[in-house]
Order: sequence, then C-alpha cells, then structure tokens
Amino acid sequence: MILLFYFAALRSTMKRFLLFAAAIFPFTVFSQMNVATGGNNSDPLFLGPNVLSGGGLSIFNVTFSGNNAQQVGYYSNAYSAIGSSSGVVLSTGKAISAAQANDSSATSASIGNSNPSDADLLTLGNGNSIFDWFIMEFDVQVTGNQFGMRYVFASEEYQEYVCGNDADVFAILISGSGISGTFQNNADLISLVPSSSMPAGINSINNGTPGVFGNVGGCINSGSSAYYNDNISGLFEFDGYTDKLTATADVVCDSVYHIKIILADIGNDGFDSGLFLEERGVYSNGIGYFDGGAFSDSIIVEGCRPFDINIYNPTGFVQGQNINITLGGTATNGTDYNNIPSTYTLSSNDSLITIQIVPIADGITEGFETVVISYSLTTPCGEQIPVTYTLYIQDENPLVVGNMNSNTTICAGETVTLNLNVSGGFPAYTVLWNGVAQNNVIVAPTQDITYVAEVIDQAGCYWSQSFNVDYNANPIVNAGPDITVCSGHDQVLGAQIDGYSGASYQWTPSAGLNASNLAYPTFNSSTGHTYTVNVTTAAGCTGSDQVIVTVLPSPSVNAGPDQTITYLQTNCSLNGTGAGNAMWSPDYYLTCSNCFIPTAAPMVTTTYTLSVTGANGCVSTDDVTVTVDVPKDVFVPSAFSPNNDGNNDVLYARGYTILHMHFIVYDLWGQVMFDSFQPDKGWDGTVNGAPASVGLYVYTLEVEYVNDAGTATFSGEVNLVR
Repeated sequence: MILLFYFAALRSTMKRFLLFAAAIFPFTVFSQMNVATGGNNSDPLFLGPNVLSGGGLSIFNVTFSGNNAQQVGYYSNAYSAIGSSSGVVLSTGKAISAAQANDSSATSASIGNSNPSDADLLTLGNGNSIFDWFIMEFDVQVTGNQFGMRYVFASEEYQEYVCGNDADVFAILISGSGISGTFQNNADLISLVPSSSMPAGINSINNGTPGVFGNVGGCINSGSSAYYNDNISGLFEFDGYTDKLTATADVVCDSVYHIKIILADIGNDGFDSGLFLEERGVYSNGIGYFDGGAFSDSIIVEGCRPFDINIYNPTGFVQGQNINITLGGTATNGTDYNNIPSTYTLSSNDSLITIQIVPIADGITEGFETVVISYSLTTPCGEQIPVTYTLYIQDENPLVVGNMNSNTTICAGETVTLNLNVSGGFPAYTVLWNGVAQNNVIVAPTQDITYVAEVIDQAGCYWSQSFNVDYNANPIVNAGPDITVCSGHDQVLGAQIDGYSGASYQWTPSAGLNASNLAYPTFNSSTGHTYTVNVTTAAGCTGSDQVIVTVLPSPSVNAGPDQTITYLQTNCSLNGTGAGNAMWSPDYYLTCSNCFIPTAAPMVTTTYTLSVTGANGCVSTDDVTVTVDVPKDVFVPSAFSPNNDGNNDVLYARGYTILHMHFIVYDLWGQVMFDSFQPDKGWDGTVNGAPASVGLYVYTLEVEYVNDAGTATFSGEVNLVR
C-alpha cells in the first residue's frame, strides 16, 4: 500500500511538470472552453494515470480503440461552460472541435472506427448502424470500498434525435470482485440517471420533448429534464449536455477493477457526442495525498514558492478525525517557515487538507536547513499509511532583471521590443509578457497597452514589473494626385490632410501659396512647383506627401470699358477682345453671346462677364458693367375738358419710367375728387357719377421709378373746362 501511494505521488509530480506554466497563477475565467490535442494531450496512456487519477486509487493498463489523435484531448477553462474546470474530453468527432462556439449542427464526420466487433458495443447499438466509435479501458486498484467517476455527457443530437432510434450511446462499465452485471465478464453499467437504474443518455436525460427525428414514447421514462442543460451560453460546441454526474460502484478494498468507457454515433456519423471526464475525477474513497512546490527533488527557497502537502478524500473525511503532524529538522517552525500546527481536526465537509510550508526570507546566510514532516493516514479499510517528507530550505538568491522598458510613447507602425536580461535566482527562468511565456519579441501595438513582465525561476521565485505604451495614430496625409492649373486661378491643395487637434502643417516651398502652415492652402501662381506637405501631430507622429502642380498660361481677355445707356431708349456695343473663344454671361439682352462685340440693351444695370477659352483649355474672364440710366420726367396737364369729344377728356399723370404712383385731385376746399394708384387710370371729371363743376382744382402726385431709381412728389393746379 505504501508503494501504491508512492506511485500516485510520482504520477502527480510528473503532471505538475507538464502543466507547470498553467499552474503558477490559477484563476477563474468565464470564457470559451479550451481544448488541446496532440502529444500527451491525446495520449490515453498518459492522461489516465496523470490526469484522471484522483484519490484512493491508481490507474494502469490503459488501452484505447479508436482514433485517439483526433478523438482525445485535454480540456480546460470549462467551468463556466459545463461546470467542470478541466480534464479529458472524448468525442465521436474531433475532440478539438468541442472548444469552438456552438455555431454548427455537427462537429465532424467519419474520423473513427466503423463495423465494430465488440459485444458490449453491439449490445448497446441494438442492431443500428454504428459509426466513429471508441472504447477506452483501464484497470484501477482501489484503497477504499467505493469507486467513482465524474463526467459530463454532451451531444449535437440534442434536440433533433431525442426520443429517436438513432440516439448516440455511451456507457461506463465496471467488472471485478463482487460485480455482477449483464455485459462481458459480468460487467455492470454504472453510468446511470441519478437515483435510478436507467442508463444515462440522450433518451433518458433531455428536456422531455421528442425531436424532429424522435417519436412520442421513444424516451426512457419520458426523459429526465432535472439533469439536462441546453447550451445557451455557446461556450462550447455541443447543443446540449448533462449536469456533472458520477458513475459509482461498491468495491472491495485493495482490489483491482476493470473500467470500460464506450461512446459511438448511432444511425449517422455527422451529429457527434462527447464525454468530459473531470480531472482527478476517477477516485476511490481511500485517502490519498500529493505534493507540489519543491525543485531539485526536495529544495524550497526562502521567500519563494511554498511547498504544499495535499491530503484528500474524494468522498469527504470523517467528522472529528485528526491528522497529527510531527515536525523535525534544523529549521525552526514559525521562524524559518510559517507556523505549522501539530494537529488538523477535520469536519464532515472537508475533502482536501493542505499543509503549506512557506519558507521565510530572513536575510541571514544560514546554508541549508531541514524540515522533516511526518504524519499517518487511516484508510476506510482500516490501514495505517505513514508519510514522511524531508525538505531543504535554501538561502534566497534574488532574481536580477535588467533591460526593462520604461513608459514610452509610440506612433502607429512603430515597434516595442520585449526583452529581459535575467540572472540570479535559480535557472531555468520562465519569462512571461502579459501572461504569455515569451522573451526577446518585437511587438507593434495598435492601442494603448500596459505590458506586464513576470519572471519565475525553477524555485518559484518571482519578479514582476510593468510599463505603459501610449499609442498614437499617424496623421492622414494625402496631398492628392498631381494637378494641372491655369495661371491666375485659385487651386486648393490637399486631398485629405488631418493631423488631429494640435497638429502642425508645413508646405514647402511656400511660393505661390496664400499660407504654408495650413492643412489646405490655396495656390495661385503663373509658375508650377513640386510641393511637399509635412504634418506633425501633437504627439509627434509625422507624415508627408507630395503633389506636383503644373501651370498652363491663361488667354488674354478684355471686356472693354463700362458704358451707360438710357432706359428703353438707347443701347451700346460691348467692345470685348481676347485670344480664344468668347462667351458672355449672362446672355440676356445681348444680340449674341459667343461673339466679342455684341449689342447690349439691358433693362437694368447689368455686369457682363466675358470668358475667353484658349486652345489649352484655360479660361480667363473680365467684367464690364452697363449702367441703365432711368429718366425721371413726369407730365400732368394744366387743363382738361371732359366733354366727351374725344380730345383731352381724361386727366392723366404721365411718365414712362413710373413703376408705382398715387394721384389725388382735390377741389379748392380740400375735398377729394379723384384718388388712384393706377398709372393707366385718369380722372374723367366726375364725382360720384355726376359731372364736376368747371373751375380750378389742385392735385398731389407721388411716384416710384423703375429699377429702384427713387421716388418723387409733385403738386399743381389743373383747370376743368367744358
């Protein structure tokens, strides 16, 4: 029995070295499950004794029938997905696919065995077609009187194949002393729905609703939804899964039992199933132990990694049980290492007790000191297991770390070298940057980031420091394509120039530009240049670009002198000249718009622009203004004779440049005889339909001239004669 525990501890030590980097900093992550395959991660002979083996037993004689390179893997970071943090994943598809998001109906097809000959598998298949099957078998030697295996069953066949004939099957079988079952070698099925004799599987643990390929009555006892979960988190591939279940059996102390695990696709090979076996989840209720923390067999270093002795019973200790600790050696308890009590009293809830020896850094050179720890364990079968550890405490040798970066500012595209020079401590060293084991790497950050450097030596001595990288975007500098402009014309340079707030801009040369320190300067010159724009952001990031500006000569143009005409009375000739084709705008009130000398007779004062297009396409312009003079002559007769003889019968106020008017005629006593705002309406010599008396009348006249030429007020006398 002592040898059994020795080998269990040895296997535990082997596993610690395999998973050393992951175990240094334990943490809980609520994120996607991880699955590793290849090497030891896909080797059942390694995984059985080194990962699955828990307390109170040893695993040996491991065999696997199937495609272990693809169907076997090591899962981790899975607690938030399936309630089991790590362990071995077995799948009828690719084990590594179990870690992908739940975004497909099946994981893989036709990667495992077909045409099985195993009698137990054929019995479970019940005459259906069997694909991608595997069988994992091993022996266990138990130290207690109970055997257990913790697992989670998952499948892509949820919910489509629930209550159907093609539901995938799996089984955990045990055979050995005292076991009497219906499978080969009297093996018994122990993967059951809790508190029942029903085999656990798709048709016994589900949501109780038949799938599209199922039928009413096809489920065992209508299915048990109490232990079923839909994969609503999407943190791994399979559509549905069970709670963490335990396959158990009563066994005989100190006996060897054979375990057989079977999983197979039934009816089709596309909808895969998986089995998650929890790390250290194969156990007996015997008491075991494992340790961790020392290097070079049994050395621990002052101020560095502690040494842990873990005593465990998977089914829980007996309440009130004591573990008595005897300490010896040259080191002093509570001075050279943390105080270790002489007795550990256990409660019924305890399943793991950790005795931790923390070497204290006292700054005194003492050479090697020893710690001898002894205790004994009583198994459920009544055996006494004596255990003794001898540890050596070595004086500290501080890590010396050089070449650490300081806080820095970079621009986009610039790199940072993560490289530490490490000495001292106890080689070899593990160097981690932001949790990844790496050193002397060149990185190109794309955002503000803090780099945390950590160094752990073989003794678990630890050093850490960080530095910040302030990331800054480069300016956007696009001067645009090369351009050709005509002399005398404005041209804004730059297609997209942006250095953000606080940036500086410099265009060189400055000749021909309205300003050289603008993002978008204006060019106007008869001479072309190659311009370079340099942009510097507030953080010092730079960018530059060039644009070539070619200048073509513009044609000569002269629209002639300004001129004046009389409103509706006269016109004028526009005396334009130029080297090229002419075009006048606006083109109204001109006798022609594409000649150099048109006749203009505008109604209002108008500025005409003459555009001349040269043979090279360049255009020059000049303006001429034709001012329209508005005469302000107004005539009101001094007498009129409303006798219906057709001659001078109506009194009008006349003026051809009047736009609006107000004409009022009064008698000599101030009574209004006539009142009109209409230039074409005059006084016919009547008042209220009756002829007015002959005699003298007075009038007032207010006028507004066309073209905003102003207003005027007139008054006078008029004689009415008959």
